[in-house]
Amino acid sequence: MNKSIFVFGLDQLWVQRLREEGYEVVIQRERPEANTLQDHVLVLTSDQAPTERLHEIRQDFPDATIMYLHLGQNGLRESLHVHAAAATHGIEYLSPRATVETLLQKLETIFETKSESAARIVGFFGSGMGVGVTSLAATFASQLARHQKVILLGLDLFHPGWYERPTVSLDAWQPRLTGKVLQTSDFDMLIEHGGFLYLPGNYDILAIQQYTEEEMEYLIEKAREAADIVVLDCGSVPESAGWYVGLQKASIRYFVTHPAHHHTIRPIMDVVRHLDMDSSMFQLIVNRVDVDGGYLKGSDLAAEYQMLWSGIEIPSISMPLDVIVLPLGKKELNAVATAANGAMRAFGIEADRKKGGLFR
Repeated sequence: MNKSIFVFGLDQLWVQRLREEGYEVVIQRERPEANTLQDHVLVLTSDQAPTERLHEIRQDFPDATIMYLHLGQNGLRESLHVHAAAATHGIEYLSPRATVETLLQKLETIFETKSESAARIVGFFGSGMGVGVTSLAATFASQLARHQKVILLGLDLFHPGWYERPTVSLDAWQPRLTGKVLQTSDFDMLIEHGGFLYLPGNYDILAIQQYTEEEMEYLIEKAREAADIVVLDCGSVPESAGWYVGLQKASIRYFVTHPAHHHTIRPIMDVVRHLDMDSSMFQLIVNRVDVDGGYLKGSDLAAEYQMLWSGIEIPSISMPLDVIVLPLGKKELNAVATAANGAMRAFGIEADRKKGGLFR
């Protein structure tokens, strides 16, 4: 690293974290002079630079790498508007949901500082509530659990994913997340299901807005300490801390949809692009593929939205309330097993091969 990071209006805890990662941070009490900043990095917040003056910031610092932390509270539509304006002026945008880890990821790209292997985290996302994100995540986790210790985290703040309220769930653990007092041994208390350990999501509908991105990041990192692979059930609602952090943290991402949800995919992918990602970072899974209506095939749907095609198509399945792992037929099970094997290989794990297929 041969460039300094000038920060203007950034939280002191963020500054401390940047310094812990080895960055040279120069705190500014007022906007720096152009001849001082030169081609270094400037991180500033919307509190110090109103969004309507983004064009002036670029004019004032033509050679600098500028990163703009938007602190607005008016929802996704305002964020999309400001993101577009920042991009027009060649300014890196950090959304109101960004955390210091988000900033570090962007800085790693700028300074090309990180070469460690990808985190063993698989994220599941959906095109709408009830599309089957939890059951697909659980079925995938069950296949991974044949070879590794797997924890499935319910990060869906709008639906817990489990048929009854257990003693351990995301909302039951929220005080531990806020206080950062989770222990590795706490994960042994999770529900044993399908060969993996499961933390159901949020049961307290009134607490949805109380979860923070930092709490979600903390939970995922502690789960990584307790398991070989972590699977995330992130649900289908982008306006939540669990969805946002899951998207950022997952190394492999699956997007679960229903044939009739064809036109709900695009607005979600618009949000994904707003977070400096794109649809090609997802593998598409189609659930309840046998519904009538003349809908597109899964592979065609993936091509239309420029996603990777997972090869997984699941028919409508009835199952007991106390089971979340899908009872699949041989064809569907082999497709999920093939995908799980691919994930393990990507993580540097060799899956056991057995005669007659990947798993029995």
